This record gives sequence, C-alpha cells and structure tokens, in this order.
Amino acid sequence: MDRYPLSWCALLVVALLLPACDLTIQPNPDDGLGSLPLPDNPEPIADTVNLRLVNLTSSALQAQIFIGSNGSTATLEELFVPANLFTEKIGLAASGLLAPASSDTALIDCFDDLVIGTDGGRFLDVETGQELGMGDPRLLQRGFVFDCDDEITLIYRFTGGRYQVDVTLE
Repeated sequence: MDRYPLSWCALLVVALLLPACDLTIQPNPDDGLGSLPLPDNPEPIADTVNLRLVNLTSSALQAQIFIGSNGSTATLEELFVPANLFTEKIGLAASGLLAPASSDTALIDCFDDLVIGTDGGRFLDVETGQELGMGDPRLLQRGFVFDCDDEITLIYRFTGGRYQVDVTLE
C-alpha cells in the first residue's frame, strides 16, 4: 500500500526542480486580469532619500510619516490621509512607533513630485498609550526642499512645554 499517491510524488518532484529552472510566466490575456487597473505608483528614479527619525523625548512616538506623489501642488489636507501613511519600514515591527530616546531610518524611492511629511507625530505615554500631544506638521517637497540622495532627519522633541518637529537636511 502506497502512503503517497503518484500525483503527490510528481508534485514534489516538480516543486524541487522548479527553483533550478528559469521560468517566465506570461499572463493570459483571456483570464480577465488584463482589465484590472494597475496601481498608480510613480516611476522611481534610481536614487533614494534616506529618512532618519529621532525621538528625543521620554514618550513613545507614532512618527506619522506620509508619502505622496503630488509634490508641486501638495497641501497638508491632501497628504495627511490614511492612504499616504508610511509605516512599513519604520519603528517597532514596522508599525511607525518609536521608543523613547530612539531613532530609526528608512530608504524611500525618490521620484518626480515626491513629497514627504509628518503631521507632527503623536507622543504617547509609555505605560498607558494615552496621547500626550502632537508636534507641528512638516511638508517637504522634492526639488523645493530636498533632492534625491539627500538625508532628511526629523527630530521630535519636547521643548518649552510643547512637542515640536525639527528638520535637518544633508
């Protein structure tokens, strides 16, 4: 009595051999996928922007970084929407959350009309998660404020009884 039918064995052989082969899969135009809209991703320039975040407070920080592609006409209202929130490369478990007195960096593909901003971040009590305050919003446009290959540092701090965000460029 066979423990595994022949079809399972054939599938296992194909799975083991497949990575050794160069395989090109062409989409079938009749499968209906050709009618799906492509994502509206701007074409990246070969360069990147190094975004550095520094939390100089004793609070936890939700950095609240937003990335957009309408740099020449960007407004705070257009940029600071949930669809533009960028957390995937920032903070604890890519959540956008930074511990007190910590920093993190993220490389962002640089493209025409790139805009990077923060709504000021949300400063949170480490024990309870309660919001303690927000910093000032910052809006940075490629070509006006920074260029590809620049390093942008957002410094979140508590000074003079209020939270603020300072920007340095290198």
